[in-house]
Amino acid sequence: MEQKPVTVIGGGFSGLVTAYYLVQAGFDVRLFEKEARWGGLLGTHYEPWGLVETAANGILNSFELHDLAKNIGVRLLPTRLESRNRYIYRNGPKRWPLTLSESLNLVRSLVRALMKGKAGFAPQTNETLGHWAERLFGEEVLRYFIEPGQQGIFAGDVRELSAELILKPPSRERGFKRSQGHYHRGTVAPEKGMQQFVDQLVAFLREKGVEMVLNADPELGTEPNHPHVLCVGPQAAAKILKSSDPHLSAQLKNLDLLPLASLTMHFDKNEGTLKGFGCLFPRDQGIRSLGVLFNRYIFSGRTEAHTETWILGGALDREIADAPEWEIVHAALADREKLYGRRVEPLHTKLTVWPKAIPHYDLGLKEFLGDLTEPKNILLNGNYMGGIGLSRILQRAKNIAEQLGASSEF
Repeated sequence: MEQKPVTVIGGGFSGLVTAYYLVQAGFDVRLFEKEARWGGLLGTHYEPWGLVETAANGILNSFELHDLAKNIGVRLLPTRLESRNRYIYRNGPKRWPLTLSESLNLVRSLVRALMKGKAGFAPQTNETLGHWAERLFGEEVLRYFIEPGQQGIFAGDVRELSAELILKPPSRERGFKRSQGHYHRGTVAPEKGMQQFVDQLVAFLREKGVEMVLNADPELGTEPNHPHVLCVGPQAAAKILKSSDPHLSAQLKNLDLLPLASLTMHFDKNEGTLKGFGCLFPRDQGIRSLGVLFNRYIFSGRTEAHTETWILGGALDREIADAPEWEIVHAALADREKLYGRRVEPLHTKLTVWPKAIPHYDLGLKEFLGDLTEPKNILLNGNYMGGIGLSRILQRAKNIAEQLGASSEF
């Protein structure tokens, strides 16, 4: 039986997993990437002090991820027990940042909302996350709980984020059935870092006969019935679609993208006094960083030193994209001094800056997704398609393969 051809443009995480599911569905896949390496933002530097991730250090587990990792030969590590400790900084790192009176007010607000059922928590049309949280729970919960919490995922401006997009529940297909309780819940990571996941995916696709081309100038093919999946950022997709769909191209070009800087610093193994996943910083605490990850306590075997990854940038600090390295390191060390109450110079630093890392999940993105009509034989995948995070991208990749497989026009 002749295999049906599909072209995937973009060799980052979304392109690789899309190609994987298309191959599994029996398609003849061609995969093109404009850069000289596969993986996009994902990558791992193997430093003498331990692993340094250039972007995400893990991924939310699911049936799909478990099966994919097994098929490509990647062992997934669960998070360590210490990672259950998570902090929010309010005049110091705290497991629970609200005062007693604020906590009681939160409980009363939750009870009132629960009494109304789903409608009690439902955001209003075009309501921002900040307005939603303040309306339901008050200013303190917004400032010291909701706002720093979203920074760790969306890096957005809480006064501009779309509550409807942020609060939309993930697909139930990604959940765990009770009969599958032996699967690791929560966040997992490849044993040797995210680069291992990329490398094993590339090896698997090559073994399956996928045509894979690096340094390729992406463009649409001329075959009218030949589907293309654009697994690139919105601005790159806008450039590709400029001639074939000017309206969609203009919409994609106008989406707001946020810069992020990831600074990993290694210290002596006895330096870290906070054990946990990390700490998030409310904007009124005089700290520039969005948050910090305590890498040593998240996944086993990553580092013998005490290693922290500081995240800066986002919607409220766009200047980070153009800041020199010394400024970013200085800012992170100043923030660290506030966190620990003392200044310690790192043994080693590794900085990665992404000028346009993630989409701003604002009302503009909500409007775009509400109006989106994908052209015939063109599908889009990426973190701007309604679900940020690698697990949501993976689920969309599977859905795209199923959609093409079930299409009567193809």
